[in-house]
Amino acid sequence: MRDSLPHRRILPDGKAREKWEQLRRPTPYAYPLQSSEPPHTGVFDALSFERFVPEDAFAAILSDHHVGLLLDFSELDPDCEGAPELLDPIGWHSERYVTPVTMEWLVYCSHEGSVTVSGEWLLPAIRHVWPSCDDYPWGYSWKRSPSGFIYMR
Repeated sequence: MRDSLPHRRILPDGKAREKWEQLRRPTPYAYPLQSSEPPHTGVFDALSFERFVPEDAFAAILSDHHVGLLLDFSELDPDCEGAPELLDPIGWHSERYVTPVTMEWLVYCSHEGSVTVSGEWLLPAIRHVWPSCDDYPWGYSWKRSPSGFIYMR
């Protein structure tokens, strides 16, 4: 018997819109789509997140919690549904939303260099892997020069 390949499918426009509207409904984990930060939410510097929560660590967190299919909405790639092992964290620097089909947690990546992690078990799991995460808030990697230009540290 052959092992099956991990599932991944590009969502047709109608299905992608339907899932996107589900994500936008008021839920505890819809931040930053809502204006107030809910509990179990942290906003971190994207470069630091990538450094301290490497791809294998993030994959292990998802595996340890038996995460099923993920929805991956990205500005650079087609919206898709797929197995966690196919998630490519390289896209953490573009506008992107990753959530399981149950929408019980959310990872949001912004153009502005932030990674927002929301979820009752996901945020503590990230903090377990990266205990000093609160020392790397959004904007940590950026510094403003006296002339007003922003550059990386």
